[in-house]
Amino acid sequence: MLTKNYYDILGVNKNASENEIKTAFRTLSKKFHPDIGGDSEKFKEISEAYSVLSKEDKRREYDNGGLRNFGPAPSHFSNAFANFFNMGQHFRRPDPLAPKKGRTIVLEHEVSLGTLLFGGEIDINLSFEDVCIECGGRGAKNVSVCDTCNGSGQITESKSGNGMLFMASSTCPNCRGRGFSGKDICNSCHGSGVVNNTKIVVVEVQKNSKDGCTLCALGEGGSGLNGGSPGDVLIRLIMKYPDIEMLTDKEKNILRKIWLYSAGHNLVYTVG
Repeated sequence: MLTKNYYDILGVNKNASENEIKTAFRTLSKKFHPDIGGDSEKFKEISEAYSVLSKEDKRREYDNGGLRNFGPAPSHFSNAFANFFNMGQHFRRPDPLAPKKGRTIVLEHEVSLGTLLFGGEIDINLSFEDVCIECGGRGAKNVSVCDTCNGSGQITESKSGNGMLFMASSTCPNCRGRGFSGKDICNSCHGSGVVNNTKIVVVEVQKNSKDGCTLCALGEGGSGLNGGSPGDVLIRLIMKYPDIEMLTDKEKNILRKIWLYSAGHNLVYTVG
């Protein structure tokens, strides 16, 4: 006699279809998988049953009494299905409503030689897509984690054929991949969660700054999501070469002295 009744283990009858067996295994796996606190021994048992009943040739031989003591499914089989159901820690997605730092803006800005040498303030004009303040970047009010994808932003469909399971993922149609949904579309961003933002950031250039150096304006970047901190602005300074013809004799004299001093002291302003 056979030592185990695989149909009973999966809770299906002997005439169960391929889809019924797959559905039963999927349901039991979600309940007993050890990664979510389930019974590891029970999971091995249902994996063993499924490894036989899901394959037409093995199922036929099992039904005819020709196979005994299949043994537990190999570890790679269990791991594969853990990945299939996205139950492993590695596949768990972050909370879509958790705080996130705002966008960091990186740009280049031309400054005069005098500003690099003697220092001074410069105005940086910014224009960028930013989080909509009205709805907090969510596109709607009264938002919650999407029921369709459970916050992952993706939906997974399984297909079977030739005794194998195939998984295909696509963007969740309910939340459009954002992981959350809500009612009352925001009037400011029309549901996109972003708006155009313009601002002027004033930064201080220290004297004797080098061509190509980078300044950081902390907290002047994009707005944070869900209460997260704002991003920063990184400005790479590019020296604007003076037009010699436009300089006065006095300015040319000063520039000549700076050049001679730099050459005599082997001072080189490098880019980067």
